[in-house]
Amino acid sequence: GRATQNEVYFFLVYKFIHLHPKVREFPNTLRVAGQMEGISYHTYRTRVLPIALRLASVISEIHWDDRLRWDNHHPYFPYTHTTVLDSFPIRVCVPADPLLSRLLYQPKYKMCVFKVTLAVTWKREIVWFSTLSLGTMNDGTIAVNELRASPVTRFVWERSAADGAYESLRNCDIPHRRPYIGTQNGRAV
Repeated sequence: GRATQNEVYFFLVYKFIHLHPKVREFPNTLRVAGQMEGISYHTYRTRVLPIALRLASVISEIHWDDRLRWDNHHPYFPYTHTTVLDSFPIRVCVPADPLLSRLLYQPKYKMCVFKVTLAVTWKREIVWFSTLSLGTMNDGTIAVNELRASPVTRFVWERSAADGAYESLRNCDIPHRRPYIGTQNGRAV
């Protein structure tokens, strides 16, 4: 038989997640077969979004304990290495406030960003993520502050792998770097 209105809205939640249309694209994108035109922004806010919020409250896909699974290992790292840490940017518009703009502007990306740090298992499963941090913050500082403030507990024997930005994080192994060979009075030091 025909789908009920709630079933249609439930389907549109997934369509929105996968296509993420702009508001002006709703009429052409957020529709189902047989509809001449998709839903309006008002219908999205009053009917589809509440279903998405209820769905988000019951779906839990990030489990800190997954890092301890028996099959979470890599042949080049000992079993004590449970996660890999790294940060990624989320691009945002340049704020009108000059102070906030300076705090978000990251020269590495040449744009204003928030940063989020992830802990990922060797099986590529996200087991932890930080809150949004300013674009100018050091990745290691974000991880240290966020892991200290979060309710997760790391065992004393646990180690993480990460890049050099995380050298301030306890029990974190970073790649070996060749020592800098400088010059002193024209001679190599």
